[in-house]
Amino acid sequence: MRYTVLLFLLFCQSVHAQSISGKVMDAQNQTPLPGATIQIHTIDGNRLVKGATSDFNGRFAMSIAPDCVCVLRVSFIGYSDFSQRLTTQDNIEIFLTPQRLQSDAVNITTHRADLHV
Repeated sequence: MRYTVLLFLLFCQSVHAQSISGKVMDAQNQTPLPGATIQIHTIDGNRLVKGATSDFNGRFAMSIAPDCVCVLRVSFIGYSDFSQRLTTQDNIEIFLTPQRLQSDAVNITTHRADLHV
């Protein structure tokens, strides 16, 4: 009986879930970005609702509650972050723009211990 109730609850949750899917690509050459971080946050940004990473082809998919008023955030190292209010559309195409990282000069210093034998 317990298993029947558990299966019923899981079925009800999956029926009422909203599916979000899409593809993350480079904005300059439209190549997929595998391993991009996809996050869904509450509208105020204080709570992470769900997270995923894009696959080898830049694709991702996840489900959320249909009443979720959320923000979709996508990030990838070396690219500008993407953020937009989440809509009910499927197959979202997200284009990330390469970001030039600028930093000051880097000084590397090494020390070698003297070894006395």
